[in-house]
Amino acid sequence: MLINTVVLFLRDTLPIFLLLSVLLALPGVSRLSLVWRIASLLVTAAMTYSYLGVISQLAEGAGFELLKSLLLVSAWIGICVLGRVDLS
Repeated sequence: MLINTVVLFLRDTLPIFLLLSVLLALPGVSRLSLVWRIASLLVTAAMTYSYLGVISQLAEGAGFELLKSLLLVSAWIGICVLGRVDLS
């Protein structure tokens, strides 16, 4: 039972830790702005989690799927903007 929990935790958090390590390795990213953004994302995640029941009932039960789609699109746009930044 414990090994399943550890494997699931590692599977779910590995992409997050890989992304953080890549962001820390980039020369144009300051650590202070990265810490500020992570803190604001954690606050936003906590607020979203507290309203998850209400969000999932929006749009005739498709609110959670719409939220996930919105987050994926915003992440994609953020990656596109980050890719256009000249790091040299």
